[in-house]
Amino acid sequence: MSSLPAAVLWDLDGTLIDTEPYWIACEHELVAQFGGRWTEADAHSIVGFDLLDSARVIRDRGGVNLPPAEIVERLCTGVVERIRRAMPWRPGARELLVALGRAGVPCALVTMSWRSITDEVLAQLPAGTFRAVITGDAVMNGKPPPEPYRRAAEELGVDPLSCVAIEDSPTGVASAEAAGCVVVAVPNLVPIAPARHRVLLPSLVGVTPEQLGDIVETTPPPVAPADFRPARPGRPQPVYDGGDDLPPARPRLPPGVDQRAWAGGAGGRRPVLLAAAVVLVLGLAAVWWFALRGDEEPFRPGAFRVHTWVPPWELDEHVDEFAANATLFHQVSPFWYQVSGITSIGLYDDTPEEAAAAVLRDARSRGVPLVASLYDRTAPGAMAAILADPASRATHIDAIMSFVTTNDFQGVDINYERFAFDDGKATWTATRPNWVTFIEELGARLHAEGRLLTVSVPPVYDDGQTDDSGYWVYDYGGIVDHVDAIRMMAYDFSVAAPGPIAPLDWISDKVIPGGAEAAGGPDKLVLGIPLYGRNWVIATTGDCPASAVGTQSPRLDAIDDLIERRDGRPVYDQTTDEWTFTYQLEVTDGAKTCTQTREVHYGDAASVRHRMQLSVDTGLLGVALFAFGYQNGDVFDAIVEIDATLVTTIPDDATTVAPTVAPTTAAPTVAAPTTVAPTAAAPTTVAPTTVAATTTTAP
Repeated sequence: MSSLPAAVLWDLDGTLIDTEPYWIACEHELVAQFGGRWTEADAHSIVGFDLLDSARVIRDRGGVNLPPAEIVERLCTGVVERIRRAMPWRPGARELLVALGRAGVPCALVTMSWRSITDEVLAQLPAGTFRAVITGDAVMNGKPPPEPYRRAAEELGVDPLSCVAIEDSPTGVASAEAAGCVVVAVPNLVPIAPARHRVLLPSLVGVTPEQLGDIVETTPPPVAPADFRPARPGRPQPVYDGGDDLPPARPRLPPGVDQRAWAGGAGGRRPVLLAAAVVLVLGLAAVWWFALRGDEEPFRPGAFRVHTWVPPWELDEHVDEFAANATLFHQVSPFWYQVSGITSIGLYDDTPEEAAAAVLRDARSRGVPLVASLYDRTAPGAMAAILADPASRATHIDAIMSFVTTNDFQGVDINYERFAFDDGKATWTATRPNWVTFIEELGARLHAEGRLLTVSVPPVYDDGQTDDSGYWVYDYGGIVDHVDAIRMMAYDFSVAAPGPIAPLDWISDKVIPGGAEAAGGPDKLVLGIPLYGRNWVIATTGDCPASAVGTQSPRLDAIDDLIERRDGRPVYDQTTDEWTFTYQLEVTDGAKTCTQTREVHYGDAASVRHRMQLSVDTGLLGVALFAFGYQNGDVFDAIVEIDATLVTTIPDDATTVAPTVAPTTAAPTVAAPTTVAPTAAAPTTVAPTTVAATTTTAP
């Protein structure tokens, strides 16, 4: 008897239903509205692409002067209207879908269309037809990277090696094969080359579930890149050409083992499935072991991507807290390395090395990616000079690569802020292209080794280079194709004078849209969120002793204690989504006495959650928290709760719905709030080390 596949993962457009003509018609209509030119070759070149990537191509080639997200929305609206008039099923697709249901084979819909499209399709199918639905607006990296198909297999609880993916485009084939699936390719508008690890069919007419099971067992698995990176318009696309010359990759099999022999002589998959079963048993044993230990869990990153910096001054006190919460984070950046010269990379002074080593060991034991932050501590103008000279720049990159490999980090976070805050705006025109070249060259070196590159930079407010453009020296658009993430430091709005730290209206109206405009979209942007406040002296009477302190930066977990000790009466500002209060502090050393009037501004855990949710609602890659050790337990709870809104678990007998995004959590309502006016002048951002230098417990 023939076996059945563990699951069938269906592409939608061009595979299940023939909507590609609908998309192409909508593309032509939209480009025509803007007076552009759009050819059939242009349309075919983006078949199967992530919709935001397709939108960027339409914007650039077709002259559609709209943000990519708006382009997608307009296209989706047009396609939905056409689907409502006629559902164009592909030959044999609906019949095979019904047969799979009768045979008890679970199915998932894996499409780069957005939820508005899939809702129309699901409405015309029996409830429960698809047990998982993965849409383009629910993944971080759409096809051709493997994330959509991996997510589908995870939600169904099956091994991708045992699944069939049905696709109609080279882009979709690449995604499925990178995830490890055997592919049944049914070409539609775009040809697909044959290869030994896929099966080409002219249509799905007459195909049975049992035939798909035979295909799984007799087709060798693809060898896919272990670190498949998202394709972006303007860079070579990592799409397989379909031939027997597979793309370079870390070998899935032991060195020297022939792929065909391993797959079962004539190409069978049974030994591979046996190996997968062994791996599954070992994995379950590992989970059991972790459960018995009770103090550690394996790293299982959620859909909500959270980065965090871990500063050295918090290590001794918070090492245990890190161990308990490490797996909440997608990237952890040790923040205790400084760059003091071309080849000089070392620890900050007074870094507790034993505690630092404990954090690194714990993160590694759990598989949490370590992306070390490198902070520029050279003299003003020195780093700009290093990057301007090709020879010194190459030497500096060599030093960074040596640092990364010697310490076995998954990557680096470049935090070079002197350009913005010390070198002067007059230098930016010269520094900007050198910065881009540096990031491009460093990114190529890191990515060639399968490592990550993030940058932590101040915000920009558009893609220009004017006084209103923010810190345009960092050229988001020039670096975006060479980095894995751009962490926008959306904090320290007010530094010189009392005011909000990270006002919500500034973030929502300027930081996020400006960054997205400059970067060509939000998909690599990470929102930096402060977990601290500011405590300013706004008036003084008397003669203060030398022990009197100035501006402080109380941590989030210390704010409640400060309020209680000083009988603070916080007032909420709904516009900034922050709180403020004042109090009197007497300072004396026995000989001199003064009274300070102090004003505190801060965001509480609810404010942090609102900013997290805003990152989800605006399509950002994720958030970065400055810094680990400043938070209270409510921040960790917020991460867990938001992640739960992004991944929906479907009972076996329930209708499947796509992962959903919860609506933005409303800010708390306070009766008759007294509004604290935000600083009107151009906001000043300071380096995270400014926080480090201040006392973390306010007087």
